[in-house]
Amino acid sequence: MSLLNLTKGREKQASNSSLPFYKRFKISIFITLLTLVGCSAVQANTLGVSPVRVELSAAAPLASITVTNSSDQAKTIQLSLFEWRQQGQETSLTATKELIAAPPIAEIPPHQTQIVRVGLRAQPDAQTEKSYRLMIRELPPQDNVGIAITLRISIPVFVAPEQAAAHQLQWRLETRDNATFLIAQNTGTAHAKINELEVEQPVLAQSAPTGNIYVLPGSYYEWQLQDSVSQYPEIVVQARIHDDSVSTTLSTQ
Repeated sequence: MSLLNLTKGREKQASNSSLPFYKRFKISIFITLLTLVGCSAVQANTLGVSPVRVELSAAAPLASITVTNSSDQAKTIQLSLFEWRQQGQETSLTATKELIAAPPIAEIPPHQTQIVRVGLRAQPDAQTEKSYRLMIRELPPQDNVGIAITLRISIPVFVAPEQAAAHQLQWRLETRDNATFLIAQNTGTAHAKINELEVEQPVLAQSAPTGNIYVLPGSYYEWQLQDSVSQYPEIVVQARIHDDSVSTTLSTQ
């Protein structure tokens, strides 16, 4: 059965009926999980997903994700797909039709699971991996009054190219606007995932992200360093990229 056939009869239409006046003041708070920890499953607010990353290819054009509702109430989820682009710490998500997700809307009974599927609708690129995000959004109950806390879980989806692909990270320091940045530039044809990052000298800001960082092909990620970096003739960057450890020494001069 094709993925397109799986959507037939599954999508539910939202009610257009008007709400009483006092219900129009409902407040919906959306907790967005834009990055997921490097584990086999993620669970928050009684909704769990597994796996937390999807990889597709011409040989494997379809993947399944299990969404678990561990609460005592039914949950309704909505699926959306986006092309994912990145420059520095800026992320751009654009709605795409190059992939398909089914069912687009589903209700999960209490303590039950729902299988959702993601599949290719377009041919993979010949040379470069393509990057997407699957957004699983929990919809607020229609009869909710008051505050509805809902989730939006974002799962990376990577589509392998026809040819073999690999990441290639290049590290450098760059100064602009009286600030110094550590930059990881991916000149390869596949994404790199930085699981751990450490700079031997204490120049990273305490709030700087140091793990679960994706650097997409043709993109870069950057960390602004503290002004104290000028006190050191060089800094040593140590990182674990996927399962490999790398060490790079960079001159500050």
